[in-house]
Amino acid sequence: MNEDFVFKQTRVEMISGEPRELYDLTITASYCEIHPDLIRHYCQIGMIHPARRDENENLFFDDDAIYWIRQIRELNRGGEVGQNALRIILDLRRQVEELRRELIGLR
Repeated sequence: MNEDFVFKQTRVEMISGEPRELYDLTITASYCEIHPDLIRHYCQIGMIHPARRDENENLFFDDDAIYWIRQIRELNRGGEVGQNALRIILDLRRQVEELRRELIGLR
């Protein structure tokens, strides 16, 4: 059974028995200090994936997505990194994170 609790613009979902906070687009944009339309753009081109879309197509993001949006913001701050290069850098960073988690799991 999926239990949802809604508090203002934050949603807490029960995933495999563990709560996970989800933030709507406005809150996510505020946390990441970027415009919501830019987050929508990142979703449209597949750089970021919302944790959930509700029946009204509202986007909700988890802490992991916020982390990656902030990474994009930092990489793109100077405006010198093109979209394709940014995608490659993000993919490499994600791979490094996965390998790091695997290494920690082996210890």
